[in-house]
Amino acid sequence: MSTVSDIIEKIQFKVDTAEEELNTIMPPWVDSIVQYIAMILFKYKSDLIEGSFSKVFAIDDDHKALDSDCWGLMGKPWIDGETKGLLPITDQSQILQYADTGTPLRYQLVGQTLYLYPGTSVERTIKGKYFKKPATISGVTSVIPFFGLFDILIEELVLEAYKIANPTVGRLDQFPRNATKYLNSQKINAGVESVVLGRQANNPQGPYFNSSIV
Repeated sequence: MSTVSDIIEKIQFKVDTAEEELNTIMPPWVDSIVQYIAMILFKYKSDLIEGSFSKVFAIDDDHKALDSDCWGLMGKPWIDGETKGLLPITDQSQILQYADTGTPLRYQLVGQTLYLYPGTSVERTIKGKYFKKPATISGVTSVIPFFGLFDILIEELVLEAYKIANPTVGRLDQFPRNATKYLNSQKINAGVESVVLGRQANNPQGPYFNSSIV
């Protein structure tokens, strides 16, 4: 998979900025684009931002915080070793049915905290998948996510943003550190949609189909 350095190498001959300056400018710009793409992928519930969790619930535990990069659950969580997923709480009155501990049957995600109903009577491991916020692109060695599917799009967007922003800046040290205001949102949406629809055509069962969990 590509890094920010790879993007810089591809566009360097097209811009009038030294490599050492690009090494400073480009990581936050690429990060802006990556996070923008991720939000669109989240709208489409795409597996390209899939993460997984495994949380140990001790005796009498009924809730546990998930990772800070969790944007939402991707399908049902399940008890490790079981083949049946937990059911979601669909009405708050259902919570009142589970005053005692036992084998968890239902779940609810509140913010980034996973609640079990009932709380577990023995130590159990709960597993699941979630929509994961990409790691921050912080330097030239940062790896660009999405398995290379958007590398060309990101390269084009960075170059376009640079060309739009550069004439408005007198000195390079005044260069904006966030490319968001210069991004071609229509181009991003079209590029992401084409990838998502292409993957859906080859995965008709859905982006987070798990044949072992029902």
